[in-house]
Amino acid sequence: MTIKHQFFAHLSSLRTLHLSKNVITTVESGSFAQLSNLSILDLGFNNIKSLDKTMFRGLSNLTTLNLQTNKIDTIHRDTFKPLANTRSLDLHNNVFKRVDNGTFHNLRHINYVYFDKFYMCVYVPQAQVCEPQGDGISSKYHLLENIILR
Repeated sequence: MTIKHQFFAHLSSLRTLHLSKNVITTVESGSFAQLSNLSILDLGFNNIKSLDKTMFRGLSNLTTLNLQTNKIDTIHRDTFKPLANTRSLDLHNNVFKRVDNGTFHNLRHINYVYFDKFYMCVYVPQAQVCEPQGDGISSKYHLLENIILR
């Protein structure tokens, strides 16, 4: 299933959109551009493979984005650029292993980020909470805190 460009054009007052478990494979550029009041977008449990740079254009008021349990292997560096007010981002249970530096840079107000691997948290240092939590010894900060490991 594909979410077509301008599919939601007449729903500009919409605040919450749950599209989970809809077998979505593609979201065309600009599909959400008219949803300027949207604060919650749930695209979890679909088959989305990539996030292009204009996918979230127009969603400057989005606070919560759920992309868990998709097949995301590619995230364009500017994908999250329009999401300046996003506070929660769930990316766990996807297939990507790394992302480019700066991909999450524009998420200035991010509080919660969820990945599968704790080392991905290094890409979102501004997040207050990043899960999963580390193992206590795998970062340079943990090594310096521990007298024995130091």
